[in-house]
Formats: sequence, C-alpha cells, structure tokens
Amino acid sequence: MHPALKLSSISKLPPSLRARAQAAATGTHPTEIFDLVNDLTACRMPTEYFSGFLPVFYVLLEPARIPEILRQLENPDLSSSHYKIPMTRLIAEAVYSLRGIEILDMRDSIVAAALVDLWDRVSPWILFLDEYGELFGGGKWYDPPNRYALFVGLLRAFRKSPAVERLVYKTHGFLGVVGKAWRLVLDAAKANSGPWNRINEFALEDISRFLAQWAGYLDNVKWDSTGFDELLFGAGGTRADLASLVVGHINYFVPTTETKLTSTTILHLIGLIESVGSTSVLVHGLFDIEFRNALLSQGIVTTLTRFSIALSHSGPMSVVEHPLTWMLAALTDYLCIFPRHRWIIEALRAGLLPAIFACAAPRFKNSTFQSIEFLLGSLLPTSTVYHSVLSQLRTSLEHVSSTNPFAASGNKKFLKQWQSLLALAEDHFKIVEQYNRGGSISMRMRTCDNLKCLKLSPKKELQACSGCASAVYCSQPCQIADWNNGHRDGCEDLRARRRRQSHLSARDRSFLQALVHHDYLAHREEIAKESMKLREGNPASTPHIYVAFDYANGPCYMEIGQLEELRDTGFGVPEDISYGSLKYDITRTLESEGALILHSMRIVEGGDGRNRGDNTEDRIWTYQIRPKTFDLESPSDARPQAPESGTDLEQVI
Repeated sequence: MHPALKLSSISKLPPSLRARAQAAATGTHPTEIFDLVNDLTACRMPTEYFSGFLPVFYVLLEPARIPEILRQLENPDLSSSHYKIPMTRLIAEAVYSLRGIEILDMRDSIVAAALVDLWDRVSPWILFLDEYGELFGGGKWYDPPNRYALFVGLLRAFRKSPAVERLVYKTHGFLGVVGKAWRLVLDAAKANSGPWNRINEFALEDISRFLAQWAGYLDNVKWDSTGFDELLFGAGGTRADLASLVVGHINYFVPTTETKLTSTTILHLIGLIESVGSTSVLVHGLFDIEFRNALLSQGIVTTLTRFSIALSHSGPMSVVEHPLTWMLAALTDYLCIFPRHRWIIEALRAGLLPAIFACAAPRFKNSTFQSIEFLLGSLLPTSTVYHSVLSQLRTSLEHVSSTNPFAASGNKKFLKQWQSLLALAEDHFKIVEQYNRGGSISMRMRTCDNLKCLKLSPKKELQACSGCASAVYCSQPCQIADWNNGHRDGCEDLRARRRRQSHLSARDRSFLQALVHHDYLAHREEIAKESMKLREGNPASTPHIYVAFDYANGPCYMEIGQLEELRDTGFGVPEDISYGSLKYDITRTLESEGALILHSMRIVEGGDGRNRGDNTEDRIWTYQIRPKTFDLESPSDARPQAPESGTDLEQVI
C-alpha cells in the first residue's frame, strides 16, 4: 500500500480536521463523510490539506463491504437494526468516497504513485454500483446520469498514469460501464442547457479520449472482441445503438455547419472518429463491417460532411489543418462504400459541394487537396450515371453557383477539375431532361426473346418470364420454345442478376439503360466503321462484335471488340461482378446470327471500404440490343424514356 493511503497519514492534518477525518473513517459520526465531501467540494478548507483525506476514502471503499451489502439484499425482510452497518450507509459512504476522490483529483491532491493501489479499491465499487445502483435511491449521486458522470470523472484521475491506465482498460466489465455512461450522459446533455451542462460535456470529452486511447493509441492496448462486446452492451446492446452514440455525440458538439469549434472540441471529436467512427474499425484485426454499416445507417456521412464545413471555418491553421485533412479522408472513405451513389446523395444534401469549396481555401496550402482531387476527379464524375445523383447534384450546384472556384481555391488544378465535372454534369443533365420528358420510339419497343422470333413489339404488349422477370415474349409458344432452346439454363442467372440490382431504384436502373441507349446513338456511325474494320481484318471468319461503354472514370469511353474473344477472357473483372449471366448473354448473342449485339456498361458502385479503386468496386451490366430497333429514328431524334409502370427496366432494348 502506498504511504499516502495509510490511515496513519491523517496525523499530518491540523487537529480539527484530523478529528473529522477520524470520525468519518471509523463511522463514529455517520454523517461526517457527507459533510466532509461537501466541504471539499465547496473548498471550505485550505487545499493544501486535501490530500490528507485520501486515506479516509480508501478505508471506506474496502471491497469486503460489497459482499455484506449483497447478503443484506438477499434478506430484505430483516430490519436495518439487525446489521452492524446497514447497507444504505455502506452504499452512501462508498458513493461519497468516490465523489471525494474525484474532488481531490480535480485539485491535484492525489499522488500519481498511489493510483495503482487506489484503483484496486475504486474499480470493484464502480462495477458494483453499475450493476446494483438502480436498487438504491436518494441523493444527487444516486441519479443515474450523475452517478455515471461521476464514474467518468474518476476515469480522468486514473488516466494520468500510463501504468494505471492499462489497468483500467484491462478491468473486466469496465467498458460496459463506459458504454452505459456514454449513453446516459449524452442523453442528459441533450436534455439540459446552461452552465451546469458543462459537466456533462466534460464527461463526454473524457469518454471520447478514453475510447481513442483504448482503440490502439496506448501501447499494448488494442480492440478485442470482449471489450467491444462490453461497450456494445453498455451502449444498448447492438451495433446500431453504439453507432447512434457516435453520431449523436458528434452532432451534439457540431449541431450546424456554422458551429465555431474550439481546439479542445476538435481534438476530442477527431479522437472519437478515429477510434469508433471510421470505416476501418478493427476488432481482433478484422474489419467490423456490420458496425460500419450501422454508422452509415445512423447518418455518419451527413455528420462528417457537416463537421468538415464547421472545421474549415474554425480555429487557427495550426489546430485545424491536420484534423481537416484527416476528416476529408474519412469522409471520402465512406463515400467509396457500396452502394456508393446512396452515400454521395446524402453528402450532397448535407453540403458536400460547399464543403469542397471551404476545404479548398488557400489557407490550407493544398494539404486537403488529395481528398478534394479524389472527390472531383473520381467520386463525383463516376456517380453521374445515376438519375438520383444527377437530380441532387443539380440542386446542390445552385448552392455554390455564386462562388468563383478559382478565387475560392487559388488552385488551377482545382479549377480544371471543377470545370470538367461541370461539363460532364451538364451533358448528363440534358439526358435527364430528355429522359424525364418521355422516350423515343426505340426505347418503347422491345424484341421477343425467342431467338427464332425476335418480333419487335411495344414493351407493354410483351409478357415477362415469371422466373427471372427479365426475358419477355410475344406469346406463350415463343416462351415455351425459348425455354427449351436455352433459357432453362440461364433463367436462374438472370434472376440472380436482377436481385443484385436491388440496391438501385427502378428509375436509376432504367436511366442506366437509357444512358447506354443515348451513347450508342451518339456513336452509331463510329461503331459501324469500327465493326467494319474488325470484319475486314478477319475475312476468313465473320466475327461478332460487342460494344463496351466504360463509365468507370466519369466520361464515357467506348471500345469495340470480338465477342468470341470476350467469351474466353471476360471483362477483366471477377466473374461474380458480371453476375454469372455474361456467358448466357454471349451465347444468346452468338446464336442470334447477327440479329443482336451485346453492349456492356461498366460503372463504379463502391467496394467494402478497405481499399479505394480496386476492381471489386466495378460492376458490369450487359444489354442485348437489336440494331434494327434504332432504324426507327435518327440519333438527333433519340430521347431516353422514363420507366413505364409494370415494364421491365433492366435488360435488353
């Protein structure tokens, strides 16, 4: 035991204070502990004597008292007079002793070397009061938010010594206390206002720092499944509960984009996001995908977007630069996650474009430009293939229409990327307008999928296969014939492909097809010339062609190749990304004897959040197009069609 904790050390106190300390420690005056703590709180005695009361609190936190309380709880019918010390008094003395230790720490009256021994006394009581505290009532420190704010305040004391801090992190069950404290204190902070609420805010800051250290910033301390599960339990029991705390915590301190952040707030929030708010939360070295998805569901993208704007307007450069650089990187990591377009829409609604301009300001000296370059050069351009993104992007552009991009950034590369994005968006806005107004004749027509028929009919007159809901027929005999001629083997693949498009709305699926339709018409003459060159280069055989439209870099890149080679090599991405129906589509196109041409569309839909730009983010959609369909119109007359209710939206034209 450290000498500062021995009861004999109270002899150093003046006689009057020594008598009070003795009375509180021995219980000769049962109310003395309460009066003593209240006087310490109000500083009604010289602070140089505060440390002399630490042995009193150490004695009253004897862990052997806990089994006695449990025995009394098991025999509620016996009166308190039956026991030498009633459990209500034992509890009260422990609670006030914990409060006394917090006060001494706030006055720097605890020797760091005594903290290890002191933790052995404090931790059992915290765990006990966490489990049984609801059974006892009366007094400020019995109220759950206050009680857990007290526990967090004690954390502050024991985190001052690295050796003790490790003990805290390794105390079984303590992370559950932190999770519950986090939940209760955050609720209390949201429900209250005024100067007294600063106590709750201090507690939230302490929790944030504690989690940042626990998650791996302290030597030899890493996330483990046991500790993470304890935190989940305290937070409410599920990953959604924990994610709600993370997002709610940040939103409490950053309620609007106009919030002016202090350096203290910035640092503790960045620590929180780094530990439990980023895409790379690791538990036993493995990504916790379920927790990351819970954060997305709780609105982490909106929160980080808003935080980025507030951060760009706050503090001196020395305080803001590194956190903002890290914040933008965290935000772009979330925007890369499948389905990418959903999170980009959320970010645009939250102010992504104003955030880009704010973070591109000259004062940041290009430190943020890597993330901005990725946003303008990759994330946003590759997402302009979606009707939903384009609709939101048009609205969001209005919010920055009066901003001069070069004046805002002073960066020529930023200006060039911004202008390129605007040019691409304007091109696709025109397609959206055409799409929303209706459609061309060819877009309203479709061929029967029986290769022996291929009759061109209005889509609404064709009946879809009940199995895959993708193949359509002009009559029942055609459906039977096609089933026997190969659809039987590909029906399940087409059904699986349709399921894997479920993350897209009907309008987005239809617009993807309309975009291919538009670009085919726009390049029809070029496609015809390139096709002729391929055939002239292979006079011995008549190769079948396919046309690949690649939107993986934003603007459309078109490539024409031989279908026979594609059958052997695929599109250069894992087979499951082309959804297993590619071979079926190729086989049907070859069997059509030139009546159909296979078109593919390559887009970026997002990955698992671990690596940007790997090919797990790409998706290949294929369409079988009958060239004669386009003889009904000229390219200048082509207008993509909005989806008709009840019609197929995703397969062949």
